[in-house]
Amino acid sequence: MARFYVNLDAMSLPGSEQFEHFIGYVSGGQAQFRVVFKHDDGLNENRLFVEVRDDAGGFASTEGVSELAIPSGWHAIEVDWRAASTRGADDGQIVVCLDDDGSRLSCEQLSAVDNDQGRVDFVQWGALGADPSTTGSFDMDDFDSRRAGPIGL
Repeated sequence: MARFYVNLDAMSLPGSEQFEHFIGYVSGGQAQFRVVFKHDDGLNENRLFVEVRDDAGGFASTEGVSELAIPSGWHAIEVDWRAASTRGADDGQIVVCLDDDGSRLSCEQLSAVDNDQGRVDFVQWGALGADPSTTGSFDMDDFDSRRAGPIGL
């Protein structure tokens, strides 16, 4: 479980550009999950989606299916990634919440993922893989992570 704060107001993502903001890796450097920011021109808003790697090496994603709109200002983002409990259990998941008050009404989830072989040994946090046409800046603050239990606002 991790929580951090972001403010995307001073950043411009042209078109439908996106960048990875928070990535969990296994020790060999392979991404196990990604939290991605993008701009949706049609809705004229910044959005967040998540992706999680399964044991076959593919990524399940909430992009275009279940995304969170990121209004202007500061926002708390919580990420809870879990590997499947055993081989064949297919109960791995990732939950991402935006400004959640504990009700889980502002959360998106990918569940029933076969990822029992995945582990997260380290993370990267920042503007990872941003397109050169992305301009401006964004603010990040107050990173907290735990192995168990919600962090909360």
